[in-house]
Amino acid sequence: VFIVTTAALPWMTGTAVNPLLRAAYLTLRNAARCPHQDCDGTNNSSNAITNKTNTNTTVTLVIPWLESAADRVLLYGDAWKHATTAVQETFIREWLVTRASLTSQQAHSVVIVFYPARYHHGLSSIFAMGDFCERLTVPDDAVCLLEEPEHINCYRAPGKTSWRKKFAHVVGIIHTNYKAYASHHYSGLLTGPLVGVLSSWCVRAYCDKVIKLSPVLQTYAAEKETVCNVHGIRDEFLHTPAPTGPKIYFLGKLLWAKGLDKMLRLQYAYRKATGSYFAMDVFGSGPEEKEIRKAFLGEALEDDDFLGRQDHGTISTDYKIMVNPSITEVLCTSTAEAVAMSKFVILPTHPSNVFFEQFPNCLFYETPADFCRVLQHATSHNPEPLTPECRDVLSWSAATTRLLEAGQVSERDAA
Repeated sequence: VFIVTTAALPWMTGTAVNPLLRAAYLTLRNAARCPHQDCDGTNNSSNAITNKTNTNTTVTLVIPWLESAADRVLLYGDAWKHATTAVQETFIREWLVTRASLTSQQAHSVVIVFYPARYHHGLSSIFAMGDFCERLTVPDDAVCLLEEPEHINCYRAPGKTSWRKKFAHVVGIIHTNYKAYASHHYSGLLTGPLVGVLSSWCVRAYCDKVIKLSPVLQTYAAEKETVCNVHGIRDEFLHTPAPTGPKIYFLGKLLWAKGLDKMLRLQYAYRKATGSYFAMDVFGSGPEEKEIRKAFLGEALEDDDFLGRQDHGTISTDYKIMVNPSITEVLCTSTAEAVAMSKFVILPTHPSNVFFEQFPNCLFYETPADFCRVLQHATSHNPEPLTPECRDVLSWSAATTRLLEAGQVSERDAA
């Protein structure tokens, strides 16, 4: 199995973290099925991504290597200026041990392959340099998981080999609502539809099966699509102590498209209803941080309320309520992490949040007045402890099972 993605640690973004954990848990599942690595290769369709292939193989994670030192410094920090692929690989494996609760042996079971890439500042994205699909050496029955196939292939260099010719079966996993982000641009009336069409072309051309994380996403190839959350949550979140304090927070990249414009309107609505803004801390950084700070400072928030980027798992138990007004997400990892930590999460009623409707600590609103009511309820009550059933749904083990089921094709389609 080859998992190809568009970002890598130490950039703490969803397309770096989730594919890495997916690779790790697929490797663990294979090891559990073949503890002595002596499986006979017999295909078990109940655990296979496709009836054409068998998952008892090495899991290879294919990730970008930023060739430019300036790119590495911009995304990873000054310490990465003279780094090598070996340094980055070591960092990734150590992170699997320290933050994902894997043993050193398990962390080294995932094969890591780099492809040359550059960071595009204007698009805040990493793109491959050249046709790296052609460079991969794969067995005839290999399965490929393309994380963000529309991103991987949008600037793809011309080559002799396509993903569907190279691999026996290609599953595309759609992480990001690029059409929605493009629509927020000043030229959104034009760029939004164009991005939608381009994304559909790329997904249809290079994928045999398409998994959308939530129903908020556009149609790419209706006959190939299924909607399923195939992401999980690290064990450390599931074992975090319950909140003990009353604090409210937002965590995410500091972009207006992440719902911070809506957050400002919710603050105004709350002041109108109660006479004061609600106190809140903001965790995160991003290219629009200065503009966002300027909009909030002296009004709803003060400078000390912006606390910078921080791993969600290290946030104090003083925080009880997370507010996430974004409607451009596909399925927000930060929201799932907050649910796992038994916090209240206040969300707009929206297709991107359907998955979270099953959790009692997720509180939904449709209007600013609803939001004020829901926030007052959360401040005066304690969240419910996470049940074993909810804990299981959020786990990477359950997410891996959902992936294997969602990625299958019928015998008829596989023929």
